[in-house]
Amino acid sequence: MRRIANRTAGIVLAMLPFAASAIDTRTGGLTLLETADARATALGEAATALTGDLSGVAYNPATLTTLEYAQFLSQFEASPGNVRTGLLGAGWTNQRVGLAASVAYLDAGTIDIVPTLGPAETRRAQQDFVGSLSAGAALAEGFRVGVTGKFLSSRLAEEASASTVAGDAGILVNLFVPGLRLGASAQNVGAGVKYLSVEDPLPTFYRVGISFEARSPEEEASTVGLGGPWYMQMGQGRSRFWGGADAVIDRWGAVVGVVGFEWELARRAALRLGGRVGGEDPGVTGGVGFWLQRWRLDYSIQLVDELTDRHRFTLSYFWRTDGE
Repeated sequence: MRRIANRTAGIVLAMLPFAASAIDTRTGGLTLLETADARATALGEAATALTGDLSGVAYNPATLTTLEYAQFLSQFEASPGNVRTGLLGAGWTNQRVGLAASVAYLDAGTIDIVPTLGPAETRRAQQDFVGSLSAGAALAEGFRVGVTGKFLSSRLAEEASASTVAGDAGILVNLFVPGLRLGASAQNVGAGVKYLSVEDPLPTFYRVGISFEARSPEEEASTVGLGGPWYMQMGQGRSRFWGGADAVIDRWGAVVGVVGFEWELARRAALRLGGRVGGEDPGVTGGVGFWLQRWRLDYSIQLVDELTDRHRFTLSYFWRTDGE
């Protein structure tokens, strides 16, 4: 069973977001890391202080009350080795409290089982399901907290099943400079995942991140269409620059730094770049985003050594909850 677990873990490790890919095969429950969308992936997962939409909630639930609009997102990805992942998520806030939920799944393709006696057979390598619920609150001006509860159900080689629960917790603080924020979080804290008699610890991370956001001068915003619906005005706003950097420590004590940058043109299009500093496998990510009224399509590319580059698409829908 350990041999099967190690082999399937190697398959899943190869297609994880790269800020987490330094985990070794002693870690189980890797599907807990598959809640990253294309925006966060393109930013190198420097998302502990990433605000504005659901992209940051997977890394720090305290960012939930910074959502500008209610949001629904969907994502599907096919990776090397016939590995498939999917994600559905939704979030809402009134800037004082916020709620979000997501469902992620993993199908790690097939694996050949060659027993000592008897014929060889092909089985599903790994099938996982992760459900999560998040809640956030703004306790004071510029001070936010959040928590996430997760449930993981996993099945290996159609032979062994396991389930476990885990939790995230985080804070987000506005600093003394407008647009400057500090975030900290713990991810995937909980008991290990146990297949038969073998228990593996969860992929626990401790993160500290800082971000800075600046917008173009207000006089650069267009006044065209100001009398129309709110979603028609989204492309008339100011351009925006965002930059962030995180320090990420895993449960084994390894430290990795990640950075990300985003330039958004008046809610029409966005260009993103990310990278990892330190560790054994530094890498680069990038991506773009395009707004069309209430919709946004995000794309990210992750450069993977010795494997096909990883491509991810996320489609988001935004709406206001004040009746407009």
